[in-house]
Amino acid sequence: MNSRLLTCMFLCAFLIPSMTQNASAWNQGTHRQINHEAVNLFLSQMQNKEKYSLSPITRDLRNEPYRGIAVDSSCLYVKDYQLTLGNYTMAQWIVLGGDWADEPHLYASLRHFYDPLGRVEHYLTDGWIVHGVLYESPEIDARTWALDHPDNPFSFKQGLVYYKLAMEVDDERPLPPMLSQSHFKLNLNLVPVDHADQRRTYLALAYRALGESMHMLADMTQPAHVRNDAHALDEPIESRVFSEHVRSAARDPLLDPRLTPFLAGAGGTQQKPEALFHRVATFINENFYSADTIYDQPSHVIPNHYDRFLALPYPSPQFADLQERYTRVQGYLIQRRVKRYEGKGGAFDWMLMTMAQERLSFHWFDPDQSVLVDPLESAGRLLGKHGRYHIPNAYAPDQAKVLLPIAIYANADLMDMFFPTLELKATYTDEGIQQGNAPGRNNYSRNVIRIDAEMEHYQARDKAWSDYELLVEYTGAAKLVISEEDNAVKTRELYFRNGKLDKIEMPDGSLERRDLQLYAPLAGEALTEEEEFYRIENLQSVHIEIKAGTRHFQSESFLFESEEATVTILPPRIVTYELQRGATRVTHNFEAVGRPEATYRFTWKFGDGNTFTEIVQPGATSRASHTYYNLNAGDRFYPEVTLETVDRVFLAVDSMTINITQASDSGQGSTTSGTFRPSDDLPWISYTITGAGDTSYVDSPESDKWWEANQRTRTFTGMMDGEALTISGTVYVPLPSGPSVREAYLDVRAWSQTEQRYEKRFMPGTLENFNISVPVAQGQRAQFYIHVSPSINKSTRVDGSFN
Repeated sequence: MNSRLLTCMFLCAFLIPSMTQNASAWNQGTHRQINHEAVNLFLSQMQNKEKYSLSPITRDLRNEPYRGIAVDSSCLYVKDYQLTLGNYTMAQWIVLGGDWADEPHLYASLRHFYDPLGRVEHYLTDGWIVHGVLYESPEIDARTWALDHPDNPFSFKQGLVYYKLAMEVDDERPLPPMLSQSHFKLNLNLVPVDHADQRRTYLALAYRALGESMHMLADMTQPAHVRNDAHALDEPIESRVFSEHVRSAARDPLLDPRLTPFLAGAGGTQQKPEALFHRVATFINENFYSADTIYDQPSHVIPNHYDRFLALPYPSPQFADLQERYTRVQGYLIQRRVKRYEGKGGAFDWMLMTMAQERLSFHWFDPDQSVLVDPLESAGRLLGKHGRYHIPNAYAPDQAKVLLPIAIYANADLMDMFFPTLELKATYTDEGIQQGNAPGRNNYSRNVIRIDAEMEHYQARDKAWSDYELLVEYTGAAKLVISEEDNAVKTRELYFRNGKLDKIEMPDGSLERRDLQLYAPLAGEALTEEEEFYRIENLQSVHIEIKAGTRHFQSESFLFESEEATVTILPPRIVTYELQRGATRVTHNFEAVGRPEATYRFTWKFGDGNTFTEIVQPGATSRASHTYYNLNAGDRFYPEVTLETVDRVFLAVDSMTINITQASDSGQGSTTSGTFRPSDDLPWISYTITGAGDTSYVDSPESDKWWEANQRTRTFTGMMDGEALTISGTVYVPLPSGPSVREAYLDVRAWSQTEQRYEKRFMPGTLENFNISVPVAQGQRAQFYIHVSPSINKSTRVDGSFN
């Protein structure tokens, strides 16, 4: 036999028992701990991210167990791989996935290597002799296997698919006979009990896939797995690092500043999954040795596994990049002085990071690697696999201080990319008072609030979901919650389909496709049975919530504040008509508005025994014109308008005053009234001026200046000494009042010997009354103006002067 075949036979006989330990980059207990710490880091950072403020992963949901496919063996070969039923929480599935990614060991080992430089290939080519004898190489690199290889039922992409399936289980479809695919890792007859169990099982598969993907990303922080080093004999960095080292790294993470710009959890920018794998692998490849890849071209140090076709050396690190130091180790008889190289720069500034150390010619009593106690060391020496430099076991924990925090933070980022950005949105439309249409009932009215709801997936915000073109369209249960003072007083079942609200609960417990509406009864009105089921009271709030995908989604809430119905007669509200000689009738035009906007019945009573009724649609006003007959000076009327629902339930009433006087023939005193409204976004002004003597009224000429165009002038003559000039009136800014009107300002002034002033700010939609009286001496001049400013650059003004 030739020497290569002898070597192959030896390796097959010697190495198969050791493969269980060396299939993994870190040992399986270390992998579980890395995933555990990454979960804790992710949960601690979750509360600061908008994605999880919209839909937090709550503690009660995290503690909910999911039934799924678990591994019940630790073996080398596929034929020995055994499955069982597992019932674990989200975190437990993720942690156990970090273990089971290495099962079965021979199958897994060849798929856990990724060379970011691709010196030969991206997959493992080192150790090809063993591959050809024990098993055939699949030629799959770790990044591809971890993220989206079609043969991996627990890839990262497949985990997203499982999560999407869990969020889209349709209760109207029959249950599948089993959930698994045709793959030995899924070959368990797992039949869902019901649709809720189907959702939970998909989540179990999803979280196991996430855990296995996180295992693969942690492998990228193990130098041998990113430097094409099969390390069948031994790898100190992986075999001498344990769970306690991971816990220590999590408590005091020392992240290299050269990598933190690419780790979102460390304040950097979130990468896409492929880029994250590549960034981590490249950093480790460029800055760390594995046991068989120590290489320095100037000093002719050749890697142990060098093969000009299958295992090429890596350009960095080189000894020139490191600090050269000396140390003493125990030799065969005495301590020996040996050379070692330490890392410098970046994270290595805060500690001495030994990268490689000169190997003794006699190695029997080296406390780190003695052939007396280490059979792998013995085998390596026998096969001539040891070079001039090695990585002592004692240096593994120190290197782990740099490697493990990267694994933890990178995996926390991968977890964040796993969960989609979803928002439960509800739109509440207060449609005001609406007329009901129930069989067997006459017209009736109630306040109606319409609710439209959807679950939106912001796919563009999710790098992984958008790259894989996966969109979550939630299908499943939801709840309508009506609360009072933060305490739920009523819940109703809802159902979403394809991200939209589809069905609502009926009084008999069934779900039907109906519009979701809430109803608030009016005084004296009764609701139908279905409306009563969705009744809401004043000052109660409502929201929608969904618990799915281990997350609690809650829409914005809506506080219902019932608006008291009002009716307002538009100005002028105090009107005085002067009867000319022989006149006995007056016609007045009335207008009133009801609030809030709805369909109302307006009933006018004009004060003389006559009435008028009309039904007005939302947004319109009620208008009436009425003529008063057989009038005499001194007559007074109090017209009123009553606001009712269409079916005559009383809501509100308003009234005004109409005075009848005789026109004056001489200077015995006079009363003048007027009203005007220059434009739609300016107020109505109604005013009455009472004074002694005769009065004349003159409009100012047209002008483009508002303070001139709206001017009114009054002149009084023959006034008696000490008589009072009285100005009274009403200002009303209607709704809507234009985009610039937020509040109005009323300023009324009158003066002669003294000045009287009335000022007030008031809101649109309200009436403001004013009254000012000033004494006027005979022969003196009296002046007044009324000024209303609803915005900065517009106002209405009435001016006058008196002698």
